[in-house]
Amino acid sequence: SASEGNFCVWQILCTQDFDTPVWFRWFYGGLNFHYSHHLFPTISREYFPITTPYIRRLCEKHGLPFIEVGFVECVTGMVTNMNEVKKEFAKHGAGTLSLVYG
Repeated sequence: SASEGNFCVWQILCTQDFDTPVWFRWFYGGLNFHYSHHLFPTISREYFPITTPYIRRLCEKHGLPFIEVGFVECVTGMVTNMNEVKKEFAKHGAGTLSLVYG
């Protein structure tokens, strides 16, 4: 697959950003900029709003998804995914997280 051996592609395929009002970003510690958080884990969160447009353009250039969802949709999807993993774990003793894209 395209993501095998490619850290950056794998991070793009397994995450998404979620939208928050500017005044509320502080509460999330930059995690609403999830692509930047995963691709550049050691930079300060103050740079995430700067790196995000570059990541978006690179995704468009290389045909990769750049997913940005609303906060409620993000939380709903996360809870749904965790419930699916919980059911799979209860049934098989193991669980797998689904990819956001693919």
